[in-house]
Amino acid sequence: MIRDARSGSEVVPDPSVTALAAGLEALRHEEFARAVGLLEAAATADPTDPRPPTYLSGAYLAVSRPGDAQEAVARALALDPDGFGPHLKAGELAMRLGDIGRAEVEFLAAVRAAPSGTPDLDVARRWLAIAREQLRRSISRQADLPRVAGPLRRLAWTLSGGSPTSARRVPPRTLGSLIASTPEEDHR
Repeated sequence: MIRDARSGSEVVPDPSVTALAAGLEALRHEEFARAVGLLEAAATADPTDPRPPTYLSGAYLAVSRPGDAQEAVARALALDPDGFGPHLKAGELAMRLGDIGRAEVEFLAAVRAAPSGTPDLDVARRWLAIAREQLRRSISRQADLPRVAGPLRRLAWTLSGGSPTSARRVPPRTLGSLIASTPEEDHR
């Protein structure tokens, strides 16, 4: 039992609050399997609280359960569609799963949901900047692809012993097989 500091009477703690606090402590100590159990208990004890599924998403990812992580984020967003935490965790999950466009959308929603002048706003802005930088790099890499085609043709021409004109006629799958071939296969 816990005693109330003011009255001295015994207080029965709310199991959802106790499990949530213990789950967050387990997350801080990187005890992810323990955190999953505690946060699941908190989510069961109070199914209307968006915090347990919000934090469960990260714990599930840490124990290699990405499907459960996605379900937890979806539940948190359903419970608190305008909340900072669910959008931030949804963005983090999207980043970890490689969906940078989705991450940008979620981080932008987190920026909009965060109170002005708070550390939460700073965190959301940093994540948004990271997502946008990764998107920019991805777009830049895609723009560089045509520059690669010429050197690949020259490589195919060199490896096939043909002329530059015949290399242009090499189907893409043949180019790929020439590039992927091992040195032993080239000397047969």
